[in-house]
Amino acid sequence: MRLVNYWYIDKQGIDSLLSQISSEFIQEEHIKMTQKGTGSVSGNIGFAKLLKQLFNADVNLTGGVETTRTVEKVEIQPYETKIQHLKKYIEENEVLLCNKHEIFTKYEQGKTNFVFGNVEFDTKLNVKNWEEAVGFIQQWGYIPFYNNGMNIYDERDDYFKNANAINAEIVMSLGIDKMQTSYSGFTSHFATYLRKLGGKNIPLGVFGHILKLSPDFYQIKPYAIWLE
Repeated sequence: MRLVNYWYIDKQGIDSLLSQISSEFIQEEHIKMTQKGTGSVSGNIGFAKLLKQLFNADVNLTGGVETTRTVEKVEIQPYETKIQHLKKYIEENEVLLCNKHEIFTKYEQGKTNFVFGNVEFDTKLNVKNWEEAVGFIQQWGYIPFYNNGMNIYDERDDYFKNANAINAEIVMSLGIDKMQTSYSGFTSHFATYLRKLGGKNIPLGVFGHILKLSPDFYQIKPYAIWLE
């Protein structure tokens, strides 16, 4: 697994998927550890009060009585680990598509299809006028991406004469509340990257659920987006 720079992570969505397949990869694991200590009780103490103190984690007794303190330790599972765990599960149990070609040719109707790989997108944002682009993002609350079809060639025949165009469209929206990097500044990494590419053929790593709504229209619900 190589290191990636996540632009977008739907943490709630990832945790929801994991909760359906595993109880081990939850965001917070509470591990109880017991610490025992001995001491003596001084003075006259009633039995009921003694029992109450024995089960109170914040009470310190002195003299020959064993006390128990329970400590909760919280462990956070990194989302990179969660994403890889989901990828492995999907490869073994669902349909995992790795690129645009596989989306168009290997999508299985009646199955749960996911995409994990590189897809090139255009954006409908006006990247030449970033102030206008940011105004659109803030008004609608998402960043729009789309991809219009591809050509598939039969390598056994003439390259140019046997091109079969697939005119299907793939759309994807990134909610700004799940963005991991700033998009608003003119010199932000996000803005600079989109302007450099002119808003066209943007190579993105995508992990998401993909749904074929019609023969020529696919929609991706993204869980994680990174730069390819």
